[in-house]
Amino acid sequence: MIEVTPSQAGIWLKITAIAPDNYLRNIRVIPAAFETSYQSQIFNPDFIERVKNFKVFRLMEWMNTNDSETSQWSDRPTLDSARYSQDGVPVEILVELANRTNIDPWFCMPHLATDEYIAKFAEYVKDHLNAERKIYVEYSNEVWNSKFEQHRWAVQQAKARGKEQWIDWYGQRTTEIMQIWDRVFAEDKDRIVGTMAGHSANAWLLSRALSYAWSDNPLSHEEYGIDAIAIAPYFGLLSGFARPSSPNCYLDDSSRWRTRSPF
Repeated sequence: MIEVTPSQAGIWLKITAIAPDNYLRNIRVIPAAFETSYQSQIFNPDFIERVKNFKVFRLMEWMNTNDSETSQWSDRPTLDSARYSQDGVPVEILVELANRTNIDPWFCMPHLATDEYIAKFAEYVKDHLNAERKIYVEYSNEVWNSKFEQHRWAVQQAKARGKEQWIDWYGQRTTEIMQIWDRVFAEDKDRIVGTMAGHSANAWLLSRALSYAWSDNPLSHEEYGIDAIAIAPYFGLLSGFARPSSPNCYLDDSSRWRTRSPF
């Protein structure tokens, strides 16, 4: 039994010695209350209760999207991974979360992901996600944000392909990814909400990305696979709510902040 003092810092388990001929195997740290049910009850009931009123899960953090090093399908996190904090939570768990909560998933595709990775990820979702669920798809996260590796990657790719701006390559790659998802889902592609992401403080980004993506091809936006735009709004950063009683706490506080803000 491991005694843990509850905190926001998690726990650190360090192995200091092993027997080479009989090393430790199948290590699991499980709350005592779930010792016999953890294999079937894979999500904490308290967590499920807390999120039950939400309509969409944006799984960016769970997929460890920022600065991701995942590119090949063989590199993806799996159910047998020693931990999910390094490379992200496996797609199997992400889909199961959406199925058990009846909440639509929002997947952020790694910026290095190959076409094969995108297609196989989409195939798994198509085969295992409940049919009534919509699927939001985004290329990485905040590619406009220069502090992230995905931005630097976009800059490099744009230069290598002779693009005038990095956002031109971002617009192109985003549409390529959405087209892959649409091809995988075929007659069910209406379930896919292809998302082009921008920045609420810089409308030019989305305008450029969308204009460039469409500039050299007469295809409609449906055929490009772009169904929605996301503008990177943040709720609650200034509110100080560690555990809000409801989403309305964020909305009410944001409304008060907006009336005081000079912007």
